[in-house]
Amino acid sequence: MKHHSSAGHAQALPDLPQAYPFALRRRSWWQPCRVWVTFLLTVFITFSVPQVSHGETIKPLPEARELIARAGYGGQMLIYDEAQDTWWASEPDAVNQRYIPASTFKIMSSLVILEAGTLPDTQTLIPWDGVTRSRSVINQDLNLRDAFQYSALPHYQQLVRQTGAETMQKYIDLTGYGNRDISGRVDLFWILGPLRISPREQI
Repeated sequence: MKHHSSAGHAQALPDLPQAYPFALRRRSWWQPCRVWVTFLLTVFITFSVPQVSHGETIKPLPEARELIARAGYGGQMLIYDEAQDTWWASEPDAVNQRYIPASTFKIMSSLVILEAGTLPDTQTLIPWDGVTRSRSVINQDLNLRDAFQYSALPHYQQLVRQTGAETMQKYIDLTGYGNRDISGRVDLFWILGPLRISPREQI
């Protein structure tokens, strides 16, 4: 059984607590995602692949809602079961509601940055802008992997500015990303701007 998930992979829905241990331990959430993100950042991305249309069946996933609540966070978990063409959602009524992407846009922007050649690879250093911020870990030069891991917004803003609005719009349109609206400041459209995307569209 194949699953596409915004949080991970589960072999059987009743085993979600074992399949998603990072949802229960605040400090360990990143490790299961890191392999997946590393794959995304190192594989050659072809944006011209046609989008796949998934089924309309959405089933509730109360186990996921409980995990999120126990972790002390607000959020959603959405899993697509390819074999059964079925969606499993912790919040079924909200899967099509669009939200500002905020930090989740780092996935998309990382792919665009690499595909457009703004950075040649994931190891090239992105210079620190010299502004001291409260999170000391981002007050330094970072490569793309570390910038992703540390959620280093200033480094990503710098890269998106270098990539440019025209190129960003090109890839936003090619992938059909949300409402595709990146008007306004090129380094703020996914944080404070008009761009919106639903959990379902993210998958």
